[in-house]
Amino acid sequence: MGLKTKFVLSASVLLLCFSIASTLINIRSQQRIARERLVGKAVAMTSLLAESASDPLTLLYVEDLRLLLSDVLAAEEVVYAFVFDEEGRILTDGTRRVRSRFRALEDDVSRNAVAASELLVQQRSGLLDVTEPIFLGSKRLGGVRIGFSLEKLEGEAAAIRDRNLGLGAGFVLVGVCLAMAMVVRVTRPLGRLVEFTRAVSRGELDRRVRVDTRDELALLANSFNSMTESLRTSQETLQAAHDELEERVAERTDDLLRANAALERRIVETRELETQLRESQKMEAVGRLAAGVAHDFNNLLTAILGYSNLLLADLAPDDPRREEIEEIKVAGERAASLTEQLLTFGRKQTVHEEVLDLNAMLGGMGSLIRRLVGEDVDLVIELEPKLGPVEVDAGQIQQVILNLTINARDAMPDGGTLTLRTSNLEVREGGAAGELALAPGSWVVLSVRDTGIGMDAETRSHIFEPFFTTKEWSAGTGLGLSTVYGILQQSRGCIAVESEPGRGSEFRAYLPSVESTVPVAPEPETVLPPLQGSETVLIAEDESSVRRLASRTLQRLGYRVLVARSGIEALELERKHDGPIHLLVSDVVMPGMSGPELVGRLTRLRPGLKTLLISGYAKGAKLDPHCGDAFLRKPFTPQDLGGAVRELLDAT
Repeated sequence: MGLKTKFVLSASVLLLCFSIASTLINIRSQQRIARERLVGKAVAMTSLLAESASDPLTLLYVEDLRLLLSDVLAAEEVVYAFVFDEEGRILTDGTRRVRSRFRALEDDVSRNAVAASELLVQQRSGLLDVTEPIFLGSKRLGGVRIGFSLEKLEGEAAAIRDRNLGLGAGFVLVGVCLAMAMVVRVTRPLGRLVEFTRAVSRGELDRRVRVDTRDELALLANSFNSMTESLRTSQETLQAAHDELEERVAERTDDLLRANAALERRIVETRELETQLRESQKMEAVGRLAAGVAHDFNNLLTAILGYSNLLLADLAPDDPRREEIEEIKVAGERAASLTEQLLTFGRKQTVHEEVLDLNAMLGGMGSLIRRLVGEDVDLVIELEPKLGPVEVDAGQIQQVILNLTINARDAMPDGGTLTLRTSNLEVREGGAAGELALAPGSWVVLSVRDTGIGMDAETRSHIFEPFFTTKEWSAGTGLGLSTVYGILQQSRGCIAVESEPGRGSEFRAYLPSVESTVPVAPEPETVLPPLQGSETVLIAEDESSVRRLASRTLQRLGYRVLVARSGIEALELERKHDGPIHLLVSDVVMPGMSGPELVGRLTRLRPGLKTLLISGYAKGAKLDPHCGDAFLRKPFTPQDLGGAVRELLDAT
């Protein structure tokens, strides 16, 4: 056998071995690349799903989990996907292939997937199973699991194997046929092919085989170049698909975050509205209760003040009993003032502003304030001698003084010093007092200072809010300072506070000073004026004490009185009475028939009948302003009633 033949045979054998080895290497390399590509895609999709499912899994939003799974199942390779909790219970799942295979995999969730504390990749039965746990901090919430079909990968592997085997066989055939020219023309290209194959096995898909000939080796080289070009194109396509999937997942995540933020804002707004509604309902309920209590008290005070005035009218000026009756009258007048405050709080009372001297008011309240603060508190009252007058509602300002005094007393449980001080303040343009920006002009300042426990900044920021209190619920309602704030605002004034823990508090109320002078209060009358008459008056009043007082007062003045306990009884008296009825005096609120309704019916029966309505509410609170000829508010004195009756009867 010649050297040429040996060389040819040797070259053929070597070529055959090389071709087989290169084919196998290329097949394994391409199969490994395909499998790594699928595994990488599976791991990426599983991680994205786990990250997206973290918030819905924490909040147990099953519907959001289903939406996430529907996006995952859109991928062609996905066979199944589901989310499970920390105990292995499947919260939601989705499948697109054979159900029996999925059921077979469910049995090992608790053994493998649930116990996994990191990414778990398994291959079984033609499927690639990827599981990733979900953590919240260090706490494990559960996990996600996705199954990918390996059918496409197996098909690609078979195609690669067949293609490479065909190429290898052709390469061997060409090599054998051209073995004679191998020494000169084949050795160098084969070396290039070997180098190219190694480069491809390393993943260098941009490499190309340089071909100097036009024979079969050139065709083989071009095939390798085409193969690497196809691999590179496939890799770019896969990367583009991966990038698109990531973009879609990111968009969906942004949409979920925006929706969650909008939902949180809506929840916060709803809670704030609910809180405001509850506070409004509380204030309305307290106002209705205060107005109702004040109305009932006005009936009682009408009797107290009325009979006090009747007794004073019957007693001689030097009678020793006058002093006790005067005290009863003064106490009744103070109680009437308090009921006016209750009606104001319940928005059933109008504000009666008048020019007042704050010093005189404090002087008149001195004994009351001393009783309020107790013996363990030293009371100091410092009054500005030339204090400017203010135009306010006297009852409301008394309530301000009492509320601030009680608040200061409660701040000194172990005793201390309470100082009430009045002063004038002139504010020029741009001037300010403490934290308040006051308008230029003259102001009157009422200061209430205690040496109590004081307040921190957080407490000071809330003290004027309704229902805010630092006391026990049984000791305070949280309405005192909020009422003070509202009264001062209504009086065109304001209030400021300075306080530090352990150093006491000072409240300063600012009221605008006016140019008017304080009117001199007239001496109270103790006898009935000459208001007698002889006309017939029909009284309709359900409160017995008020009814008896009105009847006795008018009878003493000479009137003929018809008394009814209700509107229905008043109609019956009118029907039975043959003579004229000159005036109707009726309560506004009565059982069975209201005063305005009684007025309407009697005026139709007796045209020209004069009507006087009385009530513990302010005029306009529950009364049509066009109903009745006049209105008299409770509590009233016999002089008030006699004057109102005589004025109506004398009117043309």
